[in-house]
Parts: sequence; C-alpha cells; structure tokens
Amino acid sequence: ICETRLDAKTISKQIQRADPTLLVRLYTDNTDAVESNVVGNRIQSGEIIVATNLAGRGTDLKTSPNVEKNGGLHVCLTYLPNNLRVEDQAFGRTSRQGQRGTSQMILSSQRTFEQLTSIHPEYSITNPRKTFTHAMEIICDWRQEAERIHLERM
Repeated sequence: ICETRLDAKTISKQIQRADPTLLVRLYTDNTDAVESNVVGNRIQSGEIIVATNLAGRGTDLKTSPNVEKNGGLHVCLTYLPNNLRVEDQAFGRTSRQGQRGTSQMILSSQRTFEQLTSIHPEYSITNPRKTFTHAMEIICDWRQEAERIHLERM
C-alpha cells in the first residue's frame, strides 16, 4: 500500500523491471475496468497488487484457498500514516472475515524523518524518560506524540 498514485506506479514498474515474470497489478483509484478486475477476482498465490490506501478503502480482497493455505495475504505499507487508525485500517486488509494474513512496513528513513519533522519539529529523541532500541520505536513514538498534540489543538 502506497501513499500516492505516483509512488504506486513507481513501485509497480520497479518490481516488473526486477522480475518481468511476476504478475503485478496496479490498483490506485478504481475508476477503470482493468483496476476493478484486480479486486473482482480471487487473489492467487504469487500475485502482487500495488495499491494506494485510498483505493483500498472499503475493498474486500478475496484470496484463493491456496493463498490461505500458505499463510494468507501479506500487506506491505510503504509509508508512515499520520495516525494509528489509518495504519490499523491498512494492516486490517490482511485478515478480514477470518482470513489469514501478515503485514509489515517498508519505509524510507529519510522520507519518514522529513515527514515527521514537518508535522512535529519539536520532538526530541533524546528524551531521558524514554529509551529506544530500534529506529521504528522512535518513528512510532514521534508519530504518536505528533497525533496527541494535533488532537489537543483541535
């Protein structure tokens, strides 16, 4: 799941260039018949769907029995959503209606830190009350703090 249509198209092209034998489908806005087909059919093992978060809203992806047998749908989120609700919605795509699935984030550290700095520049990773052992812990704490401040200002 990508943040923008441009990101989705770029990633789709990069995957196809890396391995032209892979079945890669683009699902960015659900406005044409080709994209509608992506979610109209059961997802088979080995298929890769590169989508935007917006296109996926309200979409129920149906997986084949073989996909379920092999662990279900795997979702990669390629950006840090501005809040946990959007992240949970994206990761929730993996296991709807009792289906199996897994998820992970694959982030550009530079892009993520630029995003977080723009929405909460006052954040400090040198807070003596917090100990971080992994960069992802910093990212999640930073986003949570930015969201908390945003809600307080509303």
